[in-house]
Amino acid sequence: ILYSLCGAFLYALYLVLLKRTVGPLHRISVPMFFGFVGLWCAVSVWPLLVVFHYTEVEEFVLPNNVENGTHIWAFLTVNGVVGTVFSEALWLLGVFLTSPLVGTLALVLVNPLSLAYSLLRKQIAFSVRYVLGSIMVTAAFLLTAWLAKKNYPDPVGHALRFVWHRLKALRASKHPD
Repeated sequence: ILYSLCGAFLYALYLVLLKRTVGPLHRISVPMFFGFVGLWCAVSVWPLLVVFHYTEVEEFVLPNNVENGTHIWAFLTVNGVVGTVFSEALWLLGVFLTSPLVGTLALVLVNPLSLAYSLLRKQIAFSVRYVLGSIMVTAAFLLTAWLAKKNYPDPVGHALRFVWHRLKALRASKHPD
């Protein structure tokens, strides 16, 4: 759980700092940016993989070339190009065109879209909790996108400031100094 919380915090920090330091999209070279992200991962993350392997925290094993008639390396290559490089480039473009919040919420839409596809195409039934959660995620994305279009760049911060000022006013009215 600690690694998940740390990863979520670092991801949020990365998004906010990226948007604040770079500014408009024309100020960044996207290929160079992804090159530096790849270099950073190669320098900082790969050594951890070796340490985890030799301390037996996580075992590293290369896949077989052909397994059950499928070519694993071909699938890994296609997934790496389409599922990582292309999708991350589109996501980065979306973050620069909207906001980090809208870009991240768009990533979360994978679950509701998978649910809708499975319901319509595969005729798979899901629990009511999963369907309600997907509806709430979709509603949150649509509301946030609408607020961003109405020029509320930080709807969560705006709502928190509103609640904070209301609580301060309520406290001041109950306890006048």
